[in-house]
Amino acid sequence: MSVRAMAAVWAGSAQSGSALLMLLAIADFSDDDGRAYPAVGTLANKCRMKPRNAIYLLRQIAESGELDIKPATGPRGVNSYRIRLDRLQPLQPGAPLQDSAPLQPNVGTPAMGCTSPLQPIAPKPSMNHKNHKGTGLRKLKPVPVWVSKDQMVTDGLQAETASEFIAHRQDLKRPLTVRAWSDLVREAAKARWSVEDAVAKVLAKGWISFEARFVEGAARSDGDASARPWEGAR
Repeated sequence: MSVRAMAAVWAGSAQSGSALLMLLAIADFSDDDGRAYPAVGTLANKCRMKPRNAIYLLRQIAESGELDIKPATGPRGVNSYRIRLDRLQPLQPGAPLQDSAPLQPNVGTPAMGCTSPLQPIAPKPSMNHKNHKGTGLRKLKPVPVWVSKDQMVTDGLQAETASEFIAHRQDLKRPLTVRAWSDLVREAAKARWSVEDAVAKVLAKGWISFEARFVEGAARSDGDASARPWEGAR
Protein backbone atom coordinates (compact mmCIF):
# COMPACT_ATOMS: atom_id res chain seq x y z
CA MET A 1 0.00 0.00 0.00
CA SER A 2 1.29 3.45 -0.96
CA VAL A 3 -0.04 6.41 1.00
CA ARG A 4 1.56 8.68 -1.61
CA ALA A 5 -0.31 7.01 -4.51
CA MET A 6 -3.64 7.01 -2.69
CA ALA A 7 -3.25 10.66 -1.71
CA ALA A 8 -2.47 11.55 -5.34
CA VAL A 9 -5.60 9.73 -6.55
CA TRP A 10 -7.78 11.42 -3.93
CA ALA A 11 -6.35 14.84 -4.76
CA GLY A 12 -6.08 14.75 -8.52
CA SER A 13 -8.06 11.98 -10.24
CA ALA A 14 -10.85 13.04 -12.56
CA GLN A 15 -12.65 9.74 -11.89
CA SER A 16 -15.77 9.48 -9.80
CA GLY A 17 -18.07 6.82 -8.40
CA SER A 18 -17.06 3.22 -9.10
CA ALA A 19 -14.17 4.25 -11.37
CA LEU A 20 -12.61 6.28 -8.55
CA LEU A 21 -13.10 3.35 -6.17
CA MET A 22 -11.33 1.05 -8.64
CA LEU A 23 -8.37 3.43 -9.01
CA LEU A 24 -8.10 3.70 -5.22
CA ALA A 25 -8.16 -0.10 -4.97
CA ILE A 26 -5.19 -0.30 -7.34
CA ALA A 27 -3.39 2.40 -5.33
CA ASP A 28 -3.98 0.30 -2.22
CA PHE A 29 -1.77 -2.41 -3.80
CA SER A 30 0.77 -0.07 -5.44
CA ASP A 31 4.22 1.18 -4.57
CA ASP A 32 5.12 4.88 -4.43
CA ASP A 33 5.52 4.95 -8.24
CA GLY A 34 1.95 3.73 -8.72
CA ARG A 35 2.90 0.22 -9.89
CA ALA A 36 0.73 -2.72 -8.80
CA TYR A 37 -0.05 -6.30 -9.83
CA PRO A 38 -3.45 -7.33 -8.34
CA ALA A 39 -5.55 -9.89 -10.21
CA VAL A 40 -8.80 -8.70 -11.79
CA GLY A 41 -10.77 -10.95 -9.45
CA THR A 42 -9.02 -9.44 -6.45
CA LEU A 43 -9.90 -5.91 -7.58
CA ALA A 44 -13.50 -6.96 -8.26
CA ASN A 45 -13.85 -8.40 -4.75
CA LYS A 46 -12.29 -5.32 -3.18
CA CYS A 47 -14.73 -3.04 -5.02
CA ARG A 48 -17.74 -5.32 -4.31
CA MET A 49 -18.52 -5.94 -7.97
CA LYS A 50 -18.44 -8.66 -10.61
CA PRO A 51 -15.23 -9.23 -12.65
CA ARG A 52 -16.98 -8.15 -15.86
CA ASN A 53 -17.79 -4.75 -14.36
CA ALA A 54 -14.22 -4.47 -13.04
CA ILE A 55 -12.86 -5.14 -16.56
CA TYR A 56 -15.10 -2.39 -18.00
CA LEU A 57 -13.96 0.11 -15.37
CA LEU A 58 -10.28 -0.72 -15.92
CA ARG A 59 -10.65 -0.02 -19.64
CA GLN A 60 -12.49 3.23 -18.90
CA ILE A 61 -9.76 4.46 -16.55
CA ALA A 62 -7.02 3.40 -18.98
CA GLU A 63 -8.67 5.34 -21.81
CA SER A 64 -8.81 8.43 -19.60
CA GLY A 65 -5.00 8.35 -19.46
CA GLU A 66 -4.78 7.91 -15.68
CA LEU A 67 -3.80 4.21 -15.79
CA ASP A 68 -1.47 2.04 -17.90
CA ILE A 69 -2.32 -1.66 -18.25
CA LYS A 70 0.13 -4.28 -19.55
CA PRO A 71 -1.63 -7.64 -19.94
CA ALA A 72 -0.01 -10.78 -18.48
CA THR A 73 3.26 -9.05 -17.56
CA GLY A 74 2.93 -9.29 -13.78
CA PRO A 75 3.83 -12.14 -11.43
CA ARG A 76 2.14 -15.45 -12.28
CA GLY A 77 0.76 -14.03 -15.52
CA VAL A 78 -1.51 -11.33 -14.06
CA ASN A 79 -1.83 -7.84 -15.53
CA SER A 80 0.54 -5.12 -14.39
CA TYR A 81 -0.80 -1.62 -13.69
CA ARG A 82 0.79 1.80 -13.34
CA ILE A 83 -1.18 4.75 -12.04
CA ARG A 84 -0.10 7.80 -14.06
CA LEU A 85 0.73 9.98 -11.07
CA ASP A 86 2.19 12.58 -13.44
CA ARG A 87 -1.26 13.10 -14.96
CA LEU A 88 -3.12 13.54 -11.70
CA GLN A 89 -3.57 17.27 -11.12
CA PRO A 90 -4.82 18.66 -7.82
CA LEU A 91 -8.42 19.73 -8.18
CA GLN A 92 -9.04 23.47 -8.22
CA PRO A 93 -11.06 24.83 -5.31
CA GLY A 94 -14.62 25.74 -6.22
CA ALA A 95 -15.59 29.32 -7.01
CA PRO A 96 -16.99 31.26 -4.04
CA LEU A 97 -20.74 31.29 -3.68
CA GLN A 98 -22.50 34.43 -4.91
CA ASP A 99 -24.79 36.42 -2.69
CA SER A 100 -28.43 35.67 -3.32
CA ALA A 101 -30.34 38.27 -5.33
CA PRO A 102 -33.14 39.98 -3.43
CA LEU A 103 -36.62 38.64 -4.01
CA GLN A 104 -38.56 40.44 -6.72
CA PRO A 105 -42.12 41.60 -6.16
CA ASN A 106 -44.83 39.42 -7.62
CA VAL A 107 -45.84 40.21 -11.17
CA GLY A 108 -48.99 39.50 -13.02
CA THR A 109 -49.40 36.42 -15.15
CA PRO A 110 -48.09 36.33 -17.73
CA ALA A 111 -45.25 38.82 -17.08
CA MET A 112 -43.96 40.76 -20.03
CA GLY A 113 -40.59 39.54 -21.32
CA CYS A 114 -40.77 36.16 -19.60
CA THR A 115 -40.02 33.00 -21.46
CA SER A 116 -42.85 31.05 -23.00
CA PRO A 117 -44.51 28.43 -20.80
CA LEU A 118 -43.08 24.92 -20.56
CA GLN A 119 -43.76 22.66 -23.50
CA PRO A 120 -45.46 19.28 -23.11
CA ILE A 121 -43.15 16.39 -22.42
CA ALA A 122 -41.36 15.28 -25.55
CA PRO A 123 -41.80 11.68 -26.69
CA LYS A 124 -39.33 9.17 -25.30
CA PRO A 125 -36.15 8.83 -27.36
CA SER A 126 -35.73 5.78 -29.52
CA MET A 127 -34.25 2.79 -27.71
CA ASN A 128 -32.42 1.69 -30.85
CA HIS A 129 -28.74 2.23 -30.05
CA LYS A 130 -27.33 0.23 -32.93
CA ASN A 131 -26.33 3.27 -34.96
CA HIS A 132 -23.77 5.38 -33.08
CA LYS A 133 -22.61 7.31 -36.15
CA GLY A 134 -22.48 11.01 -35.45
CA THR A 135 -23.60 10.64 -31.85
CA GLY A 136 -20.12 10.85 -30.34
CA LEU A 137 -20.67 7.54 -28.51
CA ARG A 138 -17.80 5.09 -28.55
CA LYS A 139 -18.13 1.46 -27.59
CA LEU A 140 -15.47 0.39 -25.09
CA LYS A 141 -13.62 -2.83 -25.76
CA PRO A 142 -13.42 -5.27 -22.84
CA VAL A 143 -10.05 -5.86 -21.23
CA PRO A 144 -8.93 -9.45 -21.91
CA VAL A 145 -8.49 -11.60 -18.79
CA TRP A 146 -5.24 -13.56 -18.98
CA VAL A 147 -5.00 -16.99 -17.38
CA SER A 148 -2.59 -17.27 -14.45
CA LYS A 149 0.22 -19.78 -14.21
CA ASP A 150 -1.28 -21.08 -10.96
CA GLN A 151 -4.53 -21.92 -12.77
CA MET A 152 -2.63 -23.78 -15.49
CA VAL A 153 -0.81 -25.84 -12.86
CA THR A 154 -4.12 -26.55 -11.11
CA ASP A 155 -5.50 -27.87 -14.41
CA GLY A 156 -2.66 -30.39 -14.69
CA LEU A 157 0.25 -28.55 -16.33
CA GLN A 158 3.79 -28.64 -14.98
CA ALA A 159 5.03 -25.22 -13.83
CA GLU A 160 7.96 -25.27 -16.27
CA THR A 161 5.68 -26.22 -19.17
CA ALA A 162 3.24 -23.46 -18.18
CA SER A 163 6.00 -20.84 -18.32
CA GLU A 164 7.17 -22.13 -21.69
CA PHE A 165 3.62 -22.10 -23.10
CA ILE A 166 2.95 -18.54 -21.89
CA ALA A 167 6.20 -17.37 -23.53
CA HIS A 168 5.31 -19.29 -26.71
CA ARG A 169 1.93 -17.56 -26.98
CA GLN A 170 3.51 -14.16 -26.38
CA ASP A 171 6.05 -14.84 -29.14
CA LEU A 172 3.12 -15.51 -31.46
CA LYS A 173 1.51 -12.27 -30.27
CA ARG A 174 -1.42 -14.30 -28.94
CA PRO A 175 -1.30 -13.97 -25.12
CA LEU A 176 -3.20 -16.75 -23.39
CA THR A 177 -6.66 -15.67 -22.22
CA VAL A 178 -8.85 -17.55 -19.76
CA ARG A 179 -11.21 -18.49 -22.58
CA ALA A 180 -8.44 -19.81 -24.85
CA TRP A 181 -7.00 -21.88 -22.00
CA SER A 182 -10.44 -23.31 -21.11
CA ASP A 183 -10.92 -24.29 -24.75
CA LEU A 184 -7.55 -26.09 -24.78
CA VAL A 185 -8.35 -28.01 -21.58
CA ARG A 186 -11.73 -29.04 -23.01
CA GLU A 187 -10.22 -30.18 -26.32
CA ALA A 188 -7.53 -32.18 -24.51
CA ALA A 189 -10.23 -34.01 -22.55
CA LYS A 190 -12.18 -34.58 -25.76
CA ALA A 191 -9.13 -36.21 -27.34
CA ARG A 192 -8.47 -38.16 -24.10
CA TRP A 193 -5.08 -36.50 -23.76
CA SER A 194 -3.66 -35.08 -20.56
CA VAL A 195 -3.26 -31.30 -20.50
CA GLU A 196 0.51 -31.75 -20.15
CA ASP A 197 0.67 -33.95 -23.28
CA ALA A 198 -1.58 -31.59 -25.24
CA VAL A 199 0.55 -28.52 -24.45
CA ALA A 200 3.75 -30.47 -25.14
CA LYS A 201 2.32 -31.32 -28.58
CA VAL A 202 1.51 -27.65 -29.21
CA LEU A 203 5.05 -26.60 -28.28
CA ALA A 204 6.63 -29.33 -30.37
CA LYS A 205 4.59 -28.45 -33.46
CA GLY A 206 4.66 -24.68 -32.98
CA TRP A 207 0.86 -24.54 -32.94
CA ILE A 208 -1.16 -21.74 -31.41
CA SER A 209 -3.40 -24.09 -29.40
CA PHE A 210 -4.71 -27.65 -29.30
CA GLU A 211 -7.86 -29.19 -30.70
CA ALA A 212 -8.88 -32.83 -30.75
CA ARG A 213 -9.12 -32.82 -34.54
CA PHE A 214 -5.44 -31.89 -34.77
CA VAL A 215 -4.49 -35.30 -33.39
CA GLU A 216 -6.62 -37.10 -35.94
CA GLY A 217 -5.32 -34.88 -38.74
CA ALA A 218 -1.72 -35.46 -37.69
CA ALA A 219 -2.26 -39.23 -37.77
CA ARG A 220 -3.65 -39.09 -41.32
CA SER A 221 -1.18 -36.45 -42.57
CA ASP A 222 1.96 -37.66 -40.86
CA GLY A 223 4.96 -36.19 -42.63
CA ASP A 224 2.89 -33.80 -44.75
CA ALA A 225 4.38 -30.37 -44.04
CA SER A 226 1.51 -28.68 -45.92
CA ALA A 227 -1.13 -29.93 -43.48
CA ARG A 228 -1.62 -27.03 -41.07
CA PRO A 229 -5.06 -27.46 -39.44
CA TRP A 230 -4.01 -25.44 -36.40
CA GLU A 231 -3.86 -22.08 -38.20
CA GLY A 232 -7.43 -21.16 -37.22
CA ALA A 233 -7.03 -21.93 -33.51
CA ARG A 234 -7.30 -19.22 -30.89
